[in-house]
Amino acid sequence: MQKNKRDQKGITLIALIITIIILLILAGISIATLTGNNGVLNKANQAGEETKKKEYEEILKVIANGLRSDKVTNQWDHKTYLDEIEKEIKKEETFRQAEVTRKNAETIEIVTVEKYIYKVTENEIKYLKQKDENLIATGLIGAIQEISENGYHEVAVNGVSYKIHLYYFEEDQDWSGEHIFGDENDVGSESEEATRMVVVKVDGDLTLQAEAIVKPYHTAYGGPKGFFVYCTGTLTNNSGYIINNVGAKATGENIYLWENKDGSYETVPAVGAIGGAKYSAPNSIYSNGYWYYSGTSGTDRMTGGGGSGGGLSAGISGAGSTGTSYSGGTGGGGGFNHVSASDGAENGGAGGNGNAKSFYTWGVGGGAGNPGGSGMSNAGPGSNGTGGLLIIYANTIINNGTIHADGSVGGWAYRAGGGGSGGGSVNIFYRKESTLGTITANAGAGGAGTRGGGETTRGGLGGAGTVTKGSVETGDFVVAVE
Repeated sequence: MQKNKRDQKGITLIALIITIIILLILAGISIATLTGNNGVLNKANQAGEETKKKEYEEILKVIANGLRSDKVTNQWDHKTYLDEIEKEIKKEETFRQAEVTRKNAETIEIVTVEKYIYKVTENEIKYLKQKDENLIATGLIGAIQEISENGYHEVAVNGVSYKIHLYYFEEDQDWSGEHIFGDENDVGSESEEATRMVVVKVDGDLTLQAEAIVKPYHTAYGGPKGFFVYCTGTLTNNSGYIINNVGAKATGENIYLWENKDGSYETVPAVGAIGGAKYSAPNSIYSNGYWYYSGTSGTDRMTGGGGSGGGLSAGISGAGSTGTSYSGGTGGGGGFNHVSASDGAENGGAGGNGNAKSFYTWGVGGGAGNPGGSGMSNAGPGSNGTGGLLIIYANTIINNGTIHADGSVGGWAYRAGGGGSGGGSVNIFYRKESTLGTITANAGAGGAGTRGGGETTRGGLGGAGTVTKGSVETGDFVVAVE
């Protein structure tokens, strides 16, 4: 009898435990149903937000349409019409606590207390997005965050002033083909240095389709003082290219990209890695060696130095130049037979010219630069181009294509090739987890020596530039783990 009672108590306890477990499971399901991402409460909140967005939009339409007849009657131009709309919006009780800003002559921007952003133009009223209050950027990136107007601007960061040429896109972009940004006013010339950085700002998502190319305008005298792609949403590169292989002919400056919480900056230094020194070759054609000095590779966001030209038969090659914040170093010219070639120009200028004794017809190559140096006796000139400054900032990056700021190859030669130019400085910033893919700042190769048999030398390799990538989600730059 006692045994049966103990069994009954055991069964009752087990049943109670099972009942409690079932109730907990049901409670969990109920809570998830109410509060999950797809829960009833969340869907109700989303519906309420959508209703509020539509309400604001309808009120703006009523204001604009109410003034349209006055526009016709009073023969207002579009500026006056927008002036009147702006006044009425500011009077409207619904927008008393909103930020109402005249972005330019054609556009009014309204940011409501919920941080909903609307655009009002003469012919359109449109909801754009909800402002992300967590998106607080600093340094040059923060300065660009505040600009939303096409054209020329000047910003100051940590005591340095930067002139920029900004291209602004206020909606999602989907690009194929080639997109070139900047113009002749941004870049250097034979006698003048480059003047501006070119910035492409997309307020939304940017998608590059296969084989799409995004790059800055350039001439033989180089490109702008850096190329910056800024995207507030997701930058998706579907087998396309973002390129800056043409550095600026310009004196270097410290580029203060991002200020960390402790006040330190993520900085591209004004001076990059040093170039390869002149090479004074032995007094023999049959040297059986490679006679040049390569440029030094960059560290800590530096560009790479330019490679020296090759030297042969007591020839003295031209030196490669030191890189700057805006350009990898230029390559020196090849030297042959008791004469000196010219050095690569400083500050991203021309590559060095090759030189050989006049009664010899054997060729020497020019160094890579902006423009490439000339070869001699039917040898190749150096390629135009040096690795440039490339900056990319986005909320999220999905890179299944190529991003690069590579150096260029020196001129080939029968005897002594020209030096390659240094790689650039690539700087990647993102907020959310990203897929970074292929990103390079490769050195430019030295120009090949084609004779062989120990009677030729190639030019010096440029120094590799740097690729620095990381998250700024916390406010501090955190280097991406490879």
